[in-house]
Amino acid sequence: MSLTLSSRRTGGATVVKLAGELDAASAVQLRMFVLDQIAKRHHVVVLDLADVSFVDSAGCRALVDARQRLCERTGQLRLARPTRDVSRMLRTTGLGRVLPAHATIAAALRAGTPDAGS
Repeated sequence: MSLTLSSRRTGGATVVKLAGELDAASAVQLRMFVLDQIAKRHHVVVLDLADVSFVDSAGCRALVDARQRLCERTGQLRLARPTRDVSRMLRTTGLGRVLPAHATIAAALRAGTPDAGS
């Protein structure tokens, strides 16, 4: 299954709905999207993960890279609505300590404190 991305601007952030699998074949899509947001000076990106069915190691790396690139520009990457499988991946890999996931998009949008661990 491929990955689809759709986005909207709200409250000074870009909310991106991901659907499908975030894997080696689709990770480049996420990387390119984040670079495009940075070029547009949209430095707060919320990833809606409600329809993501799978994340492999390349997908994890894409999330870390996205966070790093945004943090370099005093931006933030926030995760929202992860599926049970994605939540488990975040927990078992430790990625959830760096990229905490919020239960709702609204909560992710309200999470306005800058990343301390940049």
